[in-house]
Amino acid sequence: MKRVVLVGLGLIGGSIGLALRKSFPRLEIVGIDSQAVIQSEKCQALLTRGIGRESLADTTSAALDADLVVLAVPVCEIERQVCNWLEARVPVTDCGSTKRTIVQAADLSPKRDWFLPGHPMAGREKGGLASGDPDLFRSRRWIVCPQATRHEVLEVTRVLVYQLGAIWTEMTPSEHDAAVAFTSHLPQVLASWLVANTSDSIQTAAGPAFADMTRVAGGSEAMWNDIFLTNSEALAKALQCVAGDLAALARTLSGAEPDVGPLLELLARARSRAGQRKP
Repeated sequence: MKRVVLVGLGLIGGSIGLALRKSFPRLEIVGIDSQAVIQSEKCQALLTRGIGRESLADTTSAALDADLVVLAVPVCEIERQVCNWLEARVPVTDCGSTKRTIVQAADLSPKRDWFLPGHPMAGREKGGLASGDPDLFRSRRWIVCPQATRHEVLEVTRVLVYQLGAIWTEMTPSEHDAAVAFTSHLPQVLASWLVANTSDSIQTAAGPAFADMTRVAGGSEAMWNDIFLTNSEALAKALQCVAGDLAALARTLSGAEPDVGPLLELLARARSRAGQRKP
């Protein structure tokens, strides 16, 4: 790769840039974000050229001769921008946390085959380029949805994923959104619920288990707004599933003679599955 365009220089886009700069010191990295981000000291050291999104008039010109354009902005912003970037007829991928609505937006373009939907399964509780890490994606799954994507787009994105140390994983958009509802979106809701509903006096007794369970609490509402909206049906099913199971477990404990058997069975099943879990 000789030239990569990063649209969005937060935690994900910034970490991609840092990893690419580390692997390819001479790579031309063009970053697009607000003027304030572009002018920051960390961006100045990372980028070959920065473009303030306020002054971005022509995405085709910005993408000219790029080996790859990476859209690392919120989901609804990706939906708004993706067809414009496809006009350049260069490989485009994204890092959106949901896939179905992004794919629907891209399908409106006659140049749809230049796009590979993607989602790196990596993150931190604190966002922004200041939290960027070139090793953020190492040994993490990078899910791609390669239907209707031309071969050269697949290959250049594969180079990116492998250079970042991530694990290439293929799914359909529907499979992806159903899976992340349980593995990402539901944990965020549960962690946030625990923190929001546990008083300071109760948290005085909190230990490592509480800290581990609530590490992701307090994520940016702006980012999660788009995720919840675009995956509302799958997340609703996950929440209903958990609510039903927890209510049933609560009933086993609320009688005159509490029955802990179902709880112990749950722990045993979880321990068995944890031992079989793949990375």
